[in-house]
Amino acid sequence: MSDKIDGQPPQEEYPATGSRETPFPALSSYVTVKLDPAGSVAFMEDEEAATAAANLSAKTYVGLVGGSRDGLYIGRIPVESFKVHMLRPGLPPARPDKFMTSDMCIPVFPNTDHPSRAPLLPVSVKDNIGELLRDGNFMHNGKDSNGQTNNLTHPAVAQLCINFYYGASSRIGHEYETIFGTEVPPLAVALRIVVIKCCLDEYTQGKKKNVPFQADTYRTQYEGLVKSVDTVLASAVHGAKFLRTRREWASSGLARVAEGPVVEEFCFQVHLD
Repeated sequence: MSDKIDGQPPQEEYPATGSRETPFPALSSYVTVKLDPAGSVAFMEDEEAATAAANLSAKTYVGLVGGSRDGLYIGRIPVESFKVHMLRPGLPPARPDKFMTSDMCIPVFPNTDHPSRAPLLPVSVKDNIGELLRDGNFMHNGKDSNGQTNNLTHPAVAQLCINFYYGASSRIGHEYETIFGTEVPPLAVALRIVVIKCCLDEYTQGKKKNVPFQADTYRTQYEGLVKSVDTVLASAVHGAKFLRTRREWASSGLARVAEGPVVEEFCFQVHLD
């Protein structure tokens, strides 16, 4: 280069394109291009555009370096430009029902329904499900300010308990307020947790496979969970935390009664001719 950069002496020779020592792509090599919507419109200093772009996620595309040309300058510094062809899936014979325009580009991440290969998403789903099931992570809610686990109180457990037991005036939480009026019973929480476990089991291989929620399948797991619940209840610290949370769920559920159905009258007329 003809100018000094970061205090370094000028370089008389340009580095070889695609060499191991430089980040420049070689011709006919594949590159990934990440498009950041927020960064792309930042120079506009347009609040409306920035707000709209902030709602879009950055995506990564695959491109093929198809050519380059010299003679460009940034100030007095010569640069080399590269022509990158964005790879497109085309219109595969195996999926004639999936129409795609010639200029439609498919992002490689996050993975979408790609017509020319099996989705990558199930691998990620399988890994995530495994992590959720490990040590019962799916039913806990992190740790409190003292570094102690919030057992059995994951937000998903909370929402399922509130919606299922209190979601309408006809639900069991309202019909049996002597039992559900002050707190969600521990065994009722355990039942909802096993339901969530069944839902997660359907995705353990990365894609959904129906798993019936049957007593023969989940009785043993429910009984094991009840023992874990009893262990939490027997703890002075964790039992008190669990009780406090279950009372909060009941209070929230009782206040979230859905409106009853609108009753309309209709006369079913018969004609005895």
